[in-house]
Amino acid sequence: MHTVLELLAILQQKEEHKAIEAKPGNEVGRDVKETISAFSNTTGLGGGYILFGITENHSDISRYLPTGVSKSEKVQNDLATQCKTNFNIPIRPDVQVDVINGKTIIAAYIPEADPGQKPVYIQSLGMQKGSYIRIGACDQLCTDNDFAMLFSERNSKPYDTSLLNQLSIDDLDPDAVAEYRKLRSLADPSASELLLDNQALLLSLKCIDESNGILHPTIAGLYLFGKRDTLKREYPMNRLDYIRVQGTTWNPGLTKSYYTLEMNEGLFSLLPRVESAIMDDIPRTIGLPDSGLFRDDYPSVPSLVIREALVNAVMHRDYRVNSPTQIIRYSDRIEFRNPGHSLKLHLEKGDPGSILRNPRIANVLHETKYAENKGTGISIMLQEMKKANLSVPTFISDRENNFFAATVYLHNLAQGDELCWISQFKEHNLTNPEIQILMFLRGNGTVKNADCRDLLQMDSLGVSNLLKHLRLVGVLQQHGGGPGTYYTLSDNYSIKIKSSGELYPKHEFKDLEISNPKNQQNFQLNDIARVAPQMPDKDLEISNLKSNQNLELSKIGKSQFPNDVYSGLDRNILLTLLPGPLRRDVESLPGRINEQEARSLIRRICTSPCGFMPNQIATILSRRREWVMSYLQVMQNEQILEMVDPSHPTSRKQRYRTISSKKQSNLEKYL
Repeated sequence: MHTVLELLAILQQKEEHKAIEAKPGNEVGRDVKETISAFSNTTGLGGGYILFGITENHSDISRYLPTGVSKSEKVQNDLATQCKTNFNIPIRPDVQVDVINGKTIIAAYIPEADPGQKPVYIQSLGMQKGSYIRIGACDQLCTDNDFAMLFSERNSKPYDTSLLNQLSIDDLDPDAVAEYRKLRSLADPSASELLLDNQALLLSLKCIDESNGILHPTIAGLYLFGKRDTLKREYPMNRLDYIRVQGTTWNPGLTKSYYTLEMNEGLFSLLPRVESAIMDDIPRTIGLPDSGLFRDDYPSVPSLVIREALVNAVMHRDYRVNSPTQIIRYSDRIEFRNPGHSLKLHLEKGDPGSILRNPRIANVLHETKYAENKGTGISIMLQEMKKANLSVPTFISDRENNFFAATVYLHNLAQGDELCWISQFKEHNLTNPEIQILMFLRGNGTVKNADCRDLLQMDSLGVSNLLKHLRLVGVLQQHGGGPGTYYTLSDNYSIKIKSSGELYPKHEFKDLEISNPKNQQNFQLNDIARVAPQMPDKDLEISNLKSNQNLELSKIGKSQFPNDVYSGLDRNILLTLLPGPLRRDVESLPGRINEQEARSLIRRICTSPCGFMPNQIATILSRRREWVMSYLQVMQNEQILEMVDPSHPTSRKQRYRTISSKKQSNLEKYL
C-alpha cells in the first residue's frame, strides 16, 4: 500500500497513471463507480488507487494540486456504501486520509477481483453497460473480447488445453514430434519424457487428451504438432504470412508492390522455415576481425532478436481469433503483428515476467529453448539491438482492437540520412538521449513520455526533464495534457528529407560518409556535432546541458544573419529549408490563391529566425517578386513582419521574418 504522499509524488512524476485516478470533487458519482469497476476487472493490474481532493494542473511546475475534500466523512461513507451495494459483488476498499498543505486528501485502494468474480459491474446498468476495464489511464467499457477474456479466466483450463473432438491423434505429424525430441535432447539430454513413446509423450505435454476412450488433440497439440493439411482444413485463417513490401509504406494497390509467403503448419516445422526466410532477407555485414585474416560475415540484425520477436508472436497470439499472424518486411524495418493484445498491462520493456495466454504452448517452447522461461524476451531484444548499435524495437499493445505489434528497425542509430537530418539541431548541443528521442519521433511522427521511458530505460522524471528541455528550445511542440500528452516536431524543423544531403545544400554533407562498417558500430551520437554541416544562425550558441537541465543561452552575435545562410534561388533547395507541413502545402499550391491564403503562406515562410529574401519567397511560391513585395510591405506596416537588417532597408538582399513579439522562435524567447 502506498501512502497519500507517495501517490501524489507518483502523479507528479508520470504522465500516464494506469493504477492511480485523481478526482477533484466531493461526490462519489458515476465516473468514480466506472473507475472502481475498471480497477476490479483489469487483469494483472493488481487493483488501483482513487485520490479524492486532487485537481489536475497543466503547468510545468506541478501537474496535480491538492485542492482538498470539504466533506471528508461524507465521501468516505458514500464510498463504502456504494462499494457494498452498487455492484454485482461487494467491494471492500482500503481507505486512508491525510492532510497536505492544509488540504484533506482521501486515498481509496480498490483491489483486483478474483477471476471467478469478474466481470465486476455497476448493478443498475447491467453487465453489458456497466462493466469497465482500465486501458492506459482511462476507464473504458468492456468489449466482447474483454468479456471473453474475463470469462475464460473463470475456467481452470486455458483455451489451448481445449479438446478438439473432431480430430484424432493421426492429425498430428510424427516428424514434428521427432523435431521436438531433438530440440529437447539438446536442451536437456536427461529429460525423463524423452524415454516415453510418442503417445505418452504427447499426453505428458497436454497436447492430447482422452474423451470417451478416444484420444484427441488439444488446441496446443494441433498448433505445435499438427499436419499441414489438417491445419489448413480446420483453421485456414490462423496461418502465418511473411510479407515482403517494396519501400517503407504499405500500399497493396500498387502492382507487384509486395509478395506473400503463406505458411500453415505446426510450430516445430513452421518456426525454422520462417526464421530462415526472414534472415535470408536481412542485409549482411562484412568486416575483418580484430585477430586473424578471415572475414566475418554476419547479419546486420542479430538473429536472436528475430527469433525472440517471432516466437513471441506465435506463443502469445490469440488463437480464438481467425486471423493470420503477419510478419511484414519493409525496406527499413520488420513488423511482427499478431492477434491478441499483451496481457501484461505494464509493458515496461526489460521488466521480467509475463502473463501467458497459451501456457501449454509456451511450456513446450520453453522446454526446447525457443522461448525464455522468465519473460525476458523483450529485455534480450533491447540488449542485442543496443549491442549492434541499432535503434531499439518498439512495441504496441492494442486492447481495444486486440492485437500486438513489435517493430525491429534495420538501420543504425545514426548513419546516412539520419546524420543529415539530426544535423539541423546542431545549434542546441543536444545530448545522446535527446537525439535518440528525436530519432524515435522521426520514425513514428509523435512521442510520449512512456515511449521515452521504454526507449532510454529512464524513470519518468528524467524523461520529463529531457522533453521539457526539447520543448523550451523550440524543437518539440506539446499537445494535450495529463495522460494524453504527446509531442511532435516543431514547425521550425523538417520531419523528413528526400535523401541524404537534401535538407541543406549537398556539398555541406561530404564529410558524413562512413566507410568501415565496424566503425559504424562504435560511432557515437555526439560525434554528430563534429561532422554536421554549419547551420543557419550559427552565431546563436547554446551551452552544454547541465545535469539539472537548466538551459543557458549566449547572446546573439553582431551578425543578424551569417554569411553561410543560403542566398540562392534554387527552388528545390529552398523547399528543403521549409518545415515538412509547409513544404507539402507549397508543393500542392494551386495556380490561383486568394489574399488570405497568400498572407498565411508568407507568414509561415518567414517564421524562420534567419528570414527569407523577397526573391526567394517569390521562387518558393512560383510568383513574381513585385507580387511578393506588395504583401511584404503591407504585412510590415501591420507589424506582422520585420526586416532582419533594418539598417539597409533598400537592399535587394534584405530578409523578412515574423516579428519577435508575435511569432518569434522559441529560442528567442529566452535570450
